Amino acid sequence: MARADLREQHGRLWRSKTPRRSRVLLKLGDLAPGTEPVAEQQEEPKQETPAPAPAPRKQSAPRRRPTKTPTRRTLDELTTEARELTAAWSDAEVNAEALRKGLRCGAKHARQVRDVLTAERASRPLHAVDDTAPAEGDNGDAAEEVAA
Repeated sequence: MARADLREQHGRLWRSKTPRRSRVLLKLGDLAPGTEPVAEQQEEPKQETPAPAPAPRKQSAPRRRPTKTPTRRTLDELTTEARELTAAWSDAEVNAEALRKGLRCGAKHARQVRDVLTAERASRPLHAVDDTAPAEGDNGDAAEEVAA
């Protein structure tokens, strides 16, 4: 009955328009302070009170999400950052996914940067693994000893 009364007073949106205290007391039901069990309550004549006019609803401004103005980096800028990032990486570690995560860019740019880096690394001159060159008088005797 209390819920019906609140609906009658406040209309369809009674849950949001009702004061918080009234809603809490409604939830407490018989446990609400100052209330007696229903069987013990005596019927009192109810006085008709005019319902207060609903307060005019305040117009709120529409919510706006903060706009992030993305700073677009060019392929040259991304490549420069990637060179610094991958300086210690092996050739096998340079892949588009690792670059995308490291540079925080899209997949398309990561693939383009990967292609540039792999082309640069492929054009590097190869260096010998073993820096020891045979002496002039050896005539490759060391190589024959290893083969034997």
